[in-house]
Amino acid sequence: MVGRIYLRSRRCALLILMLLRQRYADGFWSAAMSPLRHKSKTSSKTVCLLAETGRHRRQRSYPTNYQRKQRRKGVDKSSLSYQSRQIINSFEEACQKRPYFDDDNNITSRLDNMVQDLLGKQILLAQNEDEVETKDDTNNNSPQLITSRITPRDASSLIRLLGRHGALTSMLVFLRRFCHDIHEINTASSDSSTSRSEEAEEAILYAYTAAIAACSKPLPSSLLSSKDPNQIGNSQYRSKAFLLQLLEEMENGFGTRILPNSYTLSAVLIGIDDGLDALNLLETFVERYGKDAITVQVYNVVLASFSGEKYNSNGWHHAISLLQRMKRHGPQPNEQSFSYVLQSCAGSGQLKVALSLLDEVRQSSSMEMTSKLYLPLLKVCAKAGHSDVLWSLINTMKDDCIQITTMQLNLYLQSLAKAGLHIKALGVLRGMIKQSDPMQLPDLISFNTVLSACANSNDYEAAQALFDQMKGEVFDNIRPDVVSFNTLISCAPPQVGLDLIYEMRLTRRNREGVVVPTGVTFVNSIKQCREYVKEELDPDIRNDIFEIALSVLGLARNEKNQSEHVRL
Repeated sequence: MVGRIYLRSRRCALLILMLLRQRYADGFWSAAMSPLRHKSKTSSKTVCLLAETGRHRRQRSYPTNYQRKQRRKGVDKSSLSYQSRQIINSFEEACQKRPYFDDDNNITSRLDNMVQDLLGKQILLAQNEDEVETKDDTNNNSPQLITSRITPRDASSLIRLLGRHGALTSMLVFLRRFCHDIHEINTASSDSSTSRSEEAEEAILYAYTAAIAACSKPLPSSLLSSKDPNQIGNSQYRSKAFLLQLLEEMENGFGTRILPNSYTLSAVLIGIDDGLDALNLLETFVERYGKDAITVQVYNVVLASFSGEKYNSNGWHHAISLLQRMKRHGPQPNEQSFSYVLQSCAGSGQLKVALSLLDEVRQSSSMEMTSKLYLPLLKVCAKAGHSDVLWSLINTMKDDCIQITTMQLNLYLQSLAKAGLHIKALGVLRGMIKQSDPMQLPDLISFNTVLSACANSNDYEAAQALFDQMKGEVFDNIRPDVVSFNTLISCAPPQVGLDLIYEMRLTRRNREGVVVPTGVTFVNSIKQCREYVKEELDPDIRNDIFEIALSVLGLARNEKNQSEHVRL
């Protein structure tokens, strides 16, 4: 709509604009109301409003709160804090564009190039523009120190960002350059005060702690499967020898001895998967830094290494012995310590030992009982199908005045499904539906667990009835997902399974609740066709089942071709 509307009265203008709001977008409404929001001497005079077609659809980039504050303050763009924040923003923006890259190698190589530019050039980013002014330092006899461009706090943030995205080589180059510059400034400074030296040591400690933590974490699966030589070389950083080398470099590589804190030592131990190696290294830390310097956080990292899958057979012995040592000599174990030991005992099949340890913790007045202590035992009982033990643990939680939530009841349903008690699982689900406590109402996981119990017991009628109940609008935010469809197909007749696949494909027409068939969907359907063919003797019915299987196979091929087309 192009034209000029001359309005004689403010009240008339508001009435007309309210009519326009119903017809046009909110952007037009805000643009039209802007001259009326500011009162002036000419407010009673003619209001001229020019509305152009498509203006309300134009996108605008609004400044952030940080940018508004900087504009009001009139920040000095040559200050260290401003330049440091702009450097961090440039790296964060590069990482936010990650979905537009084909793989993780491209973002890693881009971060490597940005670090090289940062170390070799002076980067000054405009606040609201993408322009970058660079000045080469190579022609200068005295190159500018990196500490004059980035603050220690932002340097630690940059180290964590590089490590999180797999640019470990560039991270280590930046780390050593940054800490070397800090050491040079501290040595050459005429002000040899204690506070300045402590600030320099603290900056080096935090930077190395962030780097050790980044190296000790396992790389993402996408980077581990990469054929890029840079990513293959990243695996060498997560080793005991390299982590100890970084620790020694931080401690004795800058003139004065910089002692690590508990976070540094914990980061080193996290990178060691072998529990016995972690335990031996803990003994070394106690001898080198003293018993008082090793906190309960460091001990918990070693206890966590024994609770993994590698030590499910005999790791519980070492976990309990280390826990007893903490009780006798300190530091005193906390809730996390007992949780790791309980997980180690229960995971190795020592359920009686775990239950006795739990009773010991309950009798202790120094430890407050929470659901975190019960969770490892509940998970193990649910996985093994010990429904009676799990229900007794839930009653014990009630005695300890611990709130029972849907998560604990879902674990109980899982134990019933594992034990083949689908009738009892249906009864528990009905009780959850009638609950008045909102913390115990069933969710989608509850329905899928009971649906799986019915499917494992080959009770198709009960599974179909529960599936129809999920499709109804009785419960808010509970609709069948791909797991629900796949579970029902695994116990349904071949023709019903084919109809369910068609129903899943038709959900693409909806804006919400789209359920896309997966490989498990077609495998479950073909398995049911195979089972029914074995039991059927009538040749006509067998031919019908073969045709259904061929139809399922054709739908699987179409789904694969469609997914590849969408990917391209």
